[in-house]
Amino acid sequence: MSKKYFIVAFIFVFVSSVCGIGARLYTSWRDSLSVGGAPTFAATKAKMSHLGKIKITNPDDSEITLLRQDGIWHFAEAKNYFANLNQMNDMLRMLNDSSIISTEETNKRQLERRGLDAKTGVLLQTYTLDDKVLDRLIIGKKDGKKICYARQPQSETHTFRISSCGSFSGEAGDWLPYPLLSLPHDEIERIQTPENKLFADEIHKQIMQSSDMRRFILTIGAIDYHGIAFRDELLNNPDLEITTRTVEVELENGLVYILNIHLIDDTYWLEPNMKVGKIARKSVPEFIERNRRLFENWLFQLDDMQGKILYNFKG
Repeated sequence: MSKKYFIVAFIFVFVSSVCGIGARLYTSWRDSLSVGGAPTFAATKAKMSHLGKIKITNPDDSEITLLRQDGIWHFAEAKNYFANLNQMNDMLRMLNDSSIISTEETNKRQLERRGLDAKTGVLLQTYTLDDKVLDRLIIGKKDGKKICYARQPQSETHTFRISSCGSFSGEAGDWLPYPLLSLPHDEIERIQTPENKLFADEIHKQIMQSSDMRRFILTIGAIDYHGIAFRDELLNNPDLEITTRTVEVELENGLVYILNIHLIDDTYWLEPNMKVGKIARKSVPEFIERNRRLFENWLFQLDDMQGKILYNFKG
């Protein structure tokens, strides 16, 4: 064999070897991204008992930080108030049970369609109790009822299809306990405003005749809220214009809800409280003591419609 052919053959073998090694490395790297059936949040699943923080970052850089304190999850950006229990349980199920179905190569257009690009993807990060990172994953749109798209932050060429993302949300309102209050209309014994005091018979009569009463009853049946603040920070601020109305709603069991509605610079805030009525069941004081911490020290921002209905109701 001539020297020329030997060199050509050597180069061919060398290039083939490099390509073969490169192909194997690429395949190995691609396979390492996911193995069908592997846990989506493997590090978190392995240390669920040590999970201490979950951070959700939206494309607009708004954040939701969920902190575990004494076994209870709190919403840091909402003045460290309690996180929505149903939403929290759904999140923990996703972190523990979700698995990778498949890995797919993608392009920029597919990332956009799957809600995984910079404009739409929501970054989910988990941490231990001592603030060490466990998992980081961008969550996208749902592909069917349960299956979701996801990708690792460092990769824009591969996406995952994961078995579940539950009711995953980057919306702050979804992480607040909802509703704040739900007072069943058929158990109301008394409604008292600064102008009137109404008892059960008159209340039922007005429900049939008065649109104001119907709107009030519907509102207290599910009081929503959009924000939270420390009571003293707002009410003791001399620079704010504050007017207050108070409505009491007593239930058949003798539990009295005190609804202090504050109008603060054109925004409605609710300061709820509870007390024992004149005739109350034995369970009422215990219920109040158990639930007081949900309300004390807090003001809850109402939407304008609910705020106006509660604030303007005269009975």
